[in-house]
Amino acid sequence: MTHAPLHDPCPDAEQISACVDGRGSPEAREHLLDCPQCRQTAEAYRLLDTLVRKRLAPPHDLAQRIRNGVARAAAQRPVPQQAWFLLPGVRLAAAVALTLGALTVLIVALRPNTPEATLAVAPPLERPATVHPPVSAIPDPANTMTRVDVGNLRPARETQVVGSGLARALPAEFRHVWNVEDVDGSARLLQGIVGERDVIEGVEQGNRTFTMVLPDRDVQQLVDRLAAERWELLSPEGAQPRKGANVAFSGRKVTYRLVLAGR
Repeated sequence: MTHAPLHDPCPDAEQISACVDGRGSPEAREHLLDCPQCRQTAEAYRLLDTLVRKRLAPPHDLAQRIRNGVARAAAQRPVPQQAWFLLPGVRLAAAVALTLGALTVLIVALRPNTPEATLAVAPPLERPATVHPPVSAIPDPANTMTRVDVGNLRPARETQVVGSGLARALPAEFRHVWNVEDVDGSARLLQGIVGERDVIEGVEQGNRTFTMVLPDRDVQQLVDRLAAERWELLSPEGAQPRKGANVAFSGRKVTYRLVLAGR
């Protein structure tokens, strides 16, 4: 179903964040269906939420460790039976305080000092005025696969010129649409190639999507491999098959979003 474009101004970052959390107004949610820029901003929020949940998840035995710690602390500090602080309400409040303190210490101790952790606590993203966000939104999953409208493809950011200008670095984020015969089979092939790396799966306009963060040389090798499997690349931006000689590789991480469109 095609939605008529809205003439209202784009919602601000707080309204888009509310839509990602399922609390947005009907007008804001309908706007996201027609505005590629706002959908890309919403996708960035979803990626941020995924990283936060992944990096700050407590260990599976946290509850047992807290209970053991509370039990040891209680055993080491005997108190008179008639003391006022043995009242049930006071003891419950003390146990809750000890539990919250132990949980805070464990979360701080287990939080890794990685770029992803730094991203997870960054301030809310603001939609740039003239630069399109690099990551497309992930709408609710659909049961059918439809071919993506090539006319609606948006180019990625301009690549950075390196050295003499003959070689260019890959953009920090870009999106490729691949046309394949068998979407499910191609998805399994991609998962086998990528292996144990972190991949975020989703659906965009009925097409399966895969978002990953790889070194720039690995992205070029992945594009070459998919082209060798007779996948048809529809996007002119970013890494191109058998064009690695024209890329200035630096080893930096690149956010690569891949969309599978059935023929």
